[in-house]
Amino acid sequence: VGRNALMRIMEECFLRERKGPEMNRNGYPLPFIIMLGIVTISVPWKDFPMFCRAVEDAVSLEIGIPELAARLAMPPGGREG
Repeated sequence: VGRNALMRIMEECFLRERKGPEMNRNGYPLPFIIMLGIVTISVPWKDFPMFCRAVEDAVSLEIGIPELAARLAMPPGGREG
């Protein structure tokens, strides 16, 4: 999955987290559904938090957060103490 798709999924996750689950007329939560081109991703609401964490982790790796954090943790001389 490319960077743009990951960012879009993450944005949709944040929006759904803010709104909460959509319910069917019987009061059961509907799955989180997102379409990416010809692919449809459907995540049951009970698995939604785990799915969001996985997407957040993938976005962090894609944009280089672990490397940035490691560089910021190094002392000014460039070597760890």
